[in-house]
Amino acid sequence: MSNQEQIQFSARKTVEQVEESDELAPKFDEYGLIPV
Repeated sequence: MSNQEQIQFSARKTVEQVEESDELAPKFDEYGLIPV
């Protein structure tokens, strides 16, 4: 059995936060998947 931790993503607030910060804030689609 493995111990899996929940990954917490930051909310997407600004373009600067997404492009320049050290926070991981991916964009999800309506199915909860990361679009390609």
